[in-house]
Amino acid sequence: MKKKEIINIFKKYSLKIYKKKSINKKSFEDLGVDSLKTVEMIAEFENKFKIQLSDKDLNKKAFQSVDNFTKIILKKL
Repeated sequence: MKKKEIINIFKKYSLKIYKKKSINKKSFEDLGVDSLKTVEMIAEFENKFKIQLSDKDLNKKAFQSVDNFTKIILKKL
């Protein structure tokens, strides 16, 4: 259930064309998520799931795909 909630948050911040498509393998860039949207989205994840994402969590690999980022969040739960 948590994974679906995470994906829904991603879709909220992504381009309209991805609202109803599978996005697991897409990068933030593919989804049209710019740096401001990324900061807003991270804040939403932290607030919603009561987690703290560190700089170590938010490495380059984390942003390569929605799947990678989702795994990081799920590990924090």
